[in-house]
Amino acid sequence: MSSLLEEARRLHTAGDHAAALERFVQALYDHGLSAEQQAEMRRLFPPPPPLLQRLEDYETRLNDDDPKLRHKAAKELSRLALGELSNTALHFLRHGETTSLLIRHLDNPDPVVQENMVIALAMCAQRYLPDQRAVEPLLRQLQAKSVNARCWAIRGLACLSEQGVEPILALIDDKNERVRNIALEELSTMLQGGGSTHRAPIGPAGRRHIRDAMLRFDRKRSANDRATAAWLLAQTAEPEDLPALEAWKKKDGSQAVKKFLQEGIDRLQAEPAAPAELPSPPEPKSKPAKQAASKKQPASKKPIKTHKPAKASKAKKSPAASPEPSSVDVQDAVFAPCRFFENSDGGPHSLIFTDFDPYADLFGEAGYDAGGYAWHGVLEALVRLNAPLLKKHLSYDPEASMLVVVSPRREALEQAAALIREACANPDLLRQAIKQANPRLMD
Repeated sequence: MSSLLEEARRLHTAGDHAAALERFVQALYDHGLSAEQQAEMRRLFPPPPPLLQRLEDYETRLNDDDPKLRHKAAKELSRLALGELSNTALHFLRHGETTSLLIRHLDNPDPVVQENMVIALAMCAQRYLPDQRAVEPLLRQLQAKSVNARCWAIRGLACLSEQGVEPILALIDDKNERVRNIALEELSTMLQGGGSTHRAPIGPAGRRHIRDAMLRFDRKRSANDRATAAWLLAQTAEPEDLPALEAWKKKDGSQAVKKFLQEGIDRLQAEPAAPAELPSPPEPKSKPAKQAASKKQPASKKPIKTHKPAKASKAKKSPAASPEPSSVDVQDAVFAPCRFFENSDGGPHSLIFTDFDPYADLFGEAGYDAGGYAWHGVLEALVRLNAPLLKKHLSYDPEASMLVVVSPRREALEQAAALIREACANPDLLRQAIKQANPRLMD
């Protein structure tokens, strides 16, 4: 890191400010942005007047007495961070003054503002600028009432600091299934490191915490959870844990669990060798990772994370030869413009829709943001008006960045996708659905 900072200072002195800023940000990806480095960044690269003006506008709107104005400003920030990479997003979000704004409003009294600030900060840590000043505020967000806020706080901490290992481990037993799944998923990310911000894998202390927790993991949990736990244990187990791995492998009926445990056994029995690159952890089974499903992810550039969604930010790949894939992502004309995740273990399937931008103007005409909440209202209206018998087969899990529809019946999700497809192709139909939608579902 020091060599990159020195090079950044040298380039700045030589007058090449653009290259200097690039080196400075690359250096910060190693350890994140501390308060001291934020001060140096401000001194070397003072925020340009348009950036300061834009931040002042957001500050005013985030503190406005009108909740609609506050929520609109907050959602603009989270959607910008979740969206595809662009020069506009890069110049705005890769600056310490912007993350300072986001961190301040983690303490905003409005929970909707807080939730969207958590999302934006997590995405900044993944793709733009890891800011260590966000660690303590994000740790507090792990106790938020909002499930979405807790999930995104986990994601942000996984990109920022090993301090998050123990608090995230505490959430693998959370009462909410989505929180449990994302906690396990992000522990896998922390073990591997890497990503567009070139995060280092967690150190020995963090690995020991994970190993201890996985040895105590509840073996009655779902096959998907057990597979992830088995992978985590396989990567962190010590030689004295060999009997525990063999005993678990013998008793567990899941082939995926057996496969990962055998990998751990083989590692422990092998002669000491140079550390190999960690294999990819299992993909979540019950629901596709939402970050992954957040948005499309362009190709990665050196210092910046391309967002799928990371499926942004960081999509996790299933083991290459997993004999028991838990869910299969099926993308074809039947489900377009959505993505279908088939659960091969008999659990509910999922349909995900994230392509909101082309329809933003139509929603804006009615005073709504074209996000997952508004599309929840639209789809509910389309079902109610055009396919009322379908209602009992669908459940919804919307958030700002996506709409998730869940059903045990594949054909029900095919019908839901068809309704969305028709609305996308017919502006008049979409306007009618927006007008008929339950306002309580739209925001």
